[in-house]
Amino acid sequence: MNGRLFEVRIATTDIPDEFRMLVLRGTIVINADPELERERALVVSRQFMDRTCRGRPFQILEDKLVDSINFFTRFRCQP
Repeated sequence: MNGRLFEVRIATTDIPDEFRMLVLRGTIVINADPELERERALVVSRQFMDRTCRGRPFQILEDKLVDSINFFTRFRCQP
């Protein structure tokens, strides 16, 4: 993604097939545009959701931008 690095952390929740994910920006950002950061992180997170769900559809249950650059989401793999 244009030389930008991201660190992705995925963990299970107490609910079967439900996960939480944090997409951390791996490069320094000055005057970050929150909407642009959200779009970039969403693109990255969707790739990991697809991989985690092994190609099954997924549903995003919650998402938010943290500190204007890091992205948190909770999602569920569909049957």
